[in-house]
Amino acid sequence: MRSVFKIVTLLLLAALVSLSDQLFAQEFRDASGRRLGHVEKDGAFRNAQGNRQLVFEKDGKVRDASGRILFQTDARGSIRDAAGKLLGNVEKNGTVRNAAGIKLGHISERGEIRDASGRLLGSSSQAQAINTAIIYFFH
Repeated sequence: MRSVFKIVTLLLLAALVSLSDQLFAQEFRDASGRRLGHVEKDGAFRNAQGNRQLVFEKDGKVRDASGRILFQTDARGSIRDAAGKLLGNVEKNGTVRNAAGIKLGHISERGEIRDASGRLLGSSSQAQAINTAIIYFFH
Protein backbone atom coordinates (compact mmCIF):
# COMPACT_ATOMS: atom_id res chain seq x y z
CA MET A 1 0.00 0.00 0.00
CA ARG A 2 2.86 2.43 0.80
CA SER A 3 4.42 1.96 -2.62
CA VAL A 4 1.09 2.80 -4.29
CA PHE A 5 0.87 5.96 -2.18
CA LYS A 6 4.43 6.93 -3.18
CA ILE A 7 3.69 6.35 -6.86
CA VAL A 8 0.49 8.40 -6.72
CA THR A 9 2.32 11.18 -4.85
CA LEU A 10 5.11 11.23 -7.43
CA LEU A 11 2.59 11.32 -10.29
CA LEU A 12 0.76 14.22 -8.65
CA LEU A 13 4.01 16.08 -8.12
CA ALA A 14 5.01 15.53 -11.75
CA ALA A 15 1.61 16.79 -12.90
CA LEU A 16 1.93 19.93 -10.77
CA VAL A 17 5.42 20.66 -12.11
CA SER A 18 4.16 20.18 -15.65
CA LEU A 19 1.20 22.47 -14.98
CA SER A 20 3.43 25.20 -13.52
CA ASP A 21 5.65 25.01 -16.62
CA GLN A 22 2.57 25.57 -18.75
CA LEU A 23 1.31 28.51 -16.71
CA PHE A 24 4.52 30.53 -16.42
CA ALA A 25 6.31 31.44 -19.62
CA GLN A 26 8.85 33.73 -17.93
CA GLU A 27 9.79 34.44 -14.31
CA PHE A 28 11.62 37.47 -12.90
CA ARG A 29 13.78 37.76 -9.77
CA ASP A 30 15.68 40.63 -8.15
CA ALA A 31 19.45 40.55 -7.53
CA SER A 32 18.99 38.67 -4.24
CA GLY A 33 16.87 35.99 -5.93
CA ARG A 34 13.54 37.18 -4.53
CA ARG A 35 10.69 36.54 -6.97
CA LEU A 36 9.33 39.75 -8.54
CA GLY A 37 6.68 38.18 -10.73
CA HIS A 38 6.06 36.15 -13.85
CA VAL A 39 4.61 36.31 -17.34
CA GLU A 40 1.97 33.69 -17.95
CA LYS A 41 1.46 31.84 -21.24
CA ASP A 42 -1.32 34.27 -22.19
CA GLY A 43 1.08 37.23 -21.83
CA ALA A 44 -0.18 38.50 -18.45
CA PHE A 45 2.51 39.75 -16.08
CA ARG A 46 1.66 39.18 -12.42
CA ASN A 47 3.72 40.59 -9.58
CA ALA A 48 4.89 38.45 -6.65
CA GLN A 49 1.54 38.98 -4.90
CA GLY A 50 -0.32 37.62 -7.95
CA ASN A 51 -1.74 40.95 -9.08
CA ARG A 52 -2.09 41.33 -12.83
CA GLN A 53 -0.10 44.42 -13.84
CA LEU A 54 0.67 44.15 -17.55
CA VAL A 55 -0.36 42.13 -20.58
CA PHE A 56 2.16 41.50 -23.35
CA GLU A 57 0.16 40.97 -26.54
CA LYS A 58 1.40 39.09 -29.60
CA ASP A 59 1.07 42.20 -31.79
CA GLY A 60 3.61 44.08 -29.60
CA LYS A 61 1.17 46.12 -27.54
CA VAL A 62 1.64 46.13 -23.76
CA ARG A 63 -1.46 46.98 -21.74
CA ASP A 64 -2.00 47.76 -18.07
CA ALA A 65 -4.45 45.78 -15.93
CA SER A 66 -7.37 47.97 -17.07
CA GLY A 67 -6.60 47.38 -20.77
CA ARG A 68 -5.02 50.76 -21.53
CA ILE A 69 -2.07 50.60 -23.93
CA LEU A 70 1.16 51.62 -22.17
CA PHE A 71 3.80 50.51 -24.67
CA GLN A 72 4.18 49.35 -28.23
CA THR A 73 7.06 47.14 -29.30
CA ASP A 74 8.30 45.83 -32.63
CA ALA A 75 10.58 43.13 -34.00
CA ARG A 76 13.48 45.60 -34.30
CA GLY A 77 13.51 46.02 -30.50
CA SER A 78 11.90 49.47 -30.32
CA ILE A 79 9.83 50.36 -27.28
CA ARG A 80 7.36 53.23 -27.76
CA ASP A 81 4.73 54.82 -25.53
CA ALA A 82 1.02 54.64 -26.36
CA ALA A 83 1.29 57.76 -28.56
CA GLY A 84 4.13 56.21 -30.57
CA LYS A 85 6.98 58.26 -29.06
CA LEU A 86 10.22 56.29 -28.91
CA LEU A 87 11.24 55.47 -25.32
CA GLY A 88 14.16 53.20 -26.07
CA ASN A 89 15.27 50.02 -27.72
CA VAL A 90 16.84 46.65 -27.11
CA GLU A 91 19.75 45.89 -29.41
CA LYS A 92 20.36 42.38 -30.75
CA ASN A 93 23.29 41.95 -28.32
CA GLY A 94 20.98 42.69 -25.33
CA THR A 95 22.02 46.30 -24.68
CA VAL A 96 19.08 48.46 -23.58
CA ARG A 97 19.19 52.15 -24.52
CA ASN A 98 16.82 55.04 -23.94
CA ALA A 99 15.56 57.24 -26.80
CA ALA A 100 18.65 59.49 -26.53
CA GLY A 101 20.88 56.46 -27.08
CA ILE A 102 22.16 56.36 -23.50
CA LYS A 103 22.84 52.85 -22.25
CA LEU A 104 20.47 51.84 -19.46
CA GLY A 105 21.68 48.29 -19.05
CA HIS A 106 22.14 44.89 -20.58
CA ILE A 107 20.22 41.61 -20.75
CA SER A 108 22.45 38.58 -21.21
CA GLU A 109 21.55 35.43 -23.12
CA ARG A 110 21.36 33.66 -19.73
CA GLY A 111 18.71 36.15 -18.58
CA GLU A 112 20.88 38.27 -16.24
CA ILE A 113 19.82 41.91 -16.11
CA ARG A 114 22.49 44.50 -15.31
CA ASP A 115 22.37 48.29 -15.12
CA ALA A 116 24.69 50.53 -17.16
CA SER A 117 27.46 50.23 -14.57
CA GLY A 118 27.28 46.43 -14.63
CA ARG A 119 25.52 45.98 -11.28
CA LEU A 120 23.19 42.95 -11.23
CA LEU A 121 19.53 44.01 -11.07
CA GLY A 122 17.97 40.60 -11.38
CA SER A 123 17.31 37.67 -13.63
CA SER A 124 14.76 36.29 -16.02
CA SER A 125 14.06 32.61 -16.62
CA GLN A 126 14.08 33.32 -20.35
CA ALA A 127 15.97 35.95 -22.28
CA GLN A 128 12.90 37.52 -23.88
CA ALA A 129 14.57 40.89 -24.12
CA ILE A 130 11.58 43.14 -24.88
CA ASN A 131 9.50 41.86 -21.94
CA THR A 132 12.52 41.97 -19.66
CA ALA A 133 13.52 45.50 -20.70
CA ILE A 134 10.00 46.83 -20.10
CA ILE A 135 9.78 45.27 -16.63
CA TYR A 136 13.28 46.30 -15.45
CA PHE A 137 13.94 49.58 -17.30
CA PHE A 138 10.69 51.18 -18.55
CA HIS A 139 7.83 50.12 -16.24
